[in-house]
Amino acid sequence: MNILLLIADQLSALALAPYGNGFTRTPNMDRLLQRGTRIRNCYSPCPLCAPARAAFWTGLHPHETGLLSNGRAFPCPDVDPHLPTIGSIFLNADYKTVHFGKRHDNGALRGFDCAQVEELPVDAECGAWPVDYDTRRDRYTVERACGFLTEPRDPENSPYLYAVDLNNPHNICNWIGHNRGEHEDRPVPGPLPDLPDNFDDRDLESRPPSVQYICCAHNRSAQTEGWTDTNFRHYLAAYHHYVERLDKEIGRLLDAVESRGDFADTLIILTADHSDAMTAHRQVTKHTSFYEETTRVPFIATGPGIETTGTLIDTPLASLLDLMPTLCELTQLPIPDGLRGRSLAPWLTGREQTGTPKTTWLPSCIPNGVLPWSPDACSAPKTVNISTTSKAIVRNSTTFAEIREKPKTLSMMPAPPLN
Repeated sequence: MNILLLIADQLSALALAPYGNGFTRTPNMDRLLQRGTRIRNCYSPCPLCAPARAAFWTGLHPHETGLLSNGRAFPCPDVDPHLPTIGSIFLNADYKTVHFGKRHDNGALRGFDCAQVEELPVDAECGAWPVDYDTRRDRYTVERACGFLTEPRDPENSPYLYAVDLNNPHNICNWIGHNRGEHEDRPVPGPLPDLPDNFDDRDLESRPPSVQYICCAHNRSAQTEGWTDTNFRHYLAAYHHYVERLDKEIGRLLDAVESRGDFADTLIILTADHSDAMTAHRQVTKHTSFYEETTRVPFIATGPGIETTGTLIDTPLASLLDLMPTLCELTQLPIPDGLRGRSLAPWLTGREQTGTPKTTWLPSCIPNGVLPWSPDACSAPKTVNISTTSKAIVRNSTTFAEIREKPKTLSMMPAPPLN
């Protein structure tokens, strides 16, 4: 069985037609779903690129991999080279392992032969929606991946694991830069999306400091100062546009798989490193905010043994940390010890119809500099605990408060260990 992983950057489940969004047109993701199934509630371990990516490639929490930021002003170490990774597991199982596109992994892609990342020209479809390196790199990445997907079959019949890491809809970040501060929006074709019901931020003072001061750490949030409600609606229109650009590139990849007759023997999983705020709480993009909007990602799967009815799986509650054990079970490889996720194979294949309540831990860290904290501020992660009945926010590394609907009291419980 071959494996094709499609990883998007900053793709929200809430933006997709397969998850109920009626505004975005995603015929190729719809096409993928028609052959498979999707999980309703899948969450990223961190709403920030590098910590999330290192986590799902290794199956460990960000505070265990050591990646708690995107680097730059707050450098992070490389992932321990002795840790098993998805790439190393499948390379050792004699798969042809190649990675295309965005990396941002700090060594977590060990085991993959990483293709060069370049750009190809792409025309802007609308003056209001400029394209940048994100979109141009996606065009190159897909061209390169399609070349591999359509090459003559390996005479030794070795299966492949190709990971195609696409940038969009991350192009929305530079769109904000083009529209920073007070401005008049350029005309766009068609109607503007409505703002979500939770657009206002009247509860900001009750939020954790990392949310209250997010504009101090995240320049894209600061650049929305002075935006009107209409400006935020244009943000949503642009975000949907970049999602649709992503969908077109996914279509080219699916066409390549189909052209060689490999669909029936290829496990395809589509997901994302993290999500996008989509203007909820007047926020854009992502960063240190653990809202539903910034952490909930799509998880669509199709392939040998996978349910083929377009099923929406309500249980179990899933995490991207489940990716490694799921791939191992579906390919009958041993699951490494010590992983923090569990295999979703029983639900994807229809063997399980229900699931016991699960808790999903989402550890992250507020980088030093957001607030005037000590230089070792990154050593103690805050944690969000998501379960089927509750959500919680942790202010330090030793306790967390479990907050249920309309809580009367807060119960303090130990946080997961850091080792």
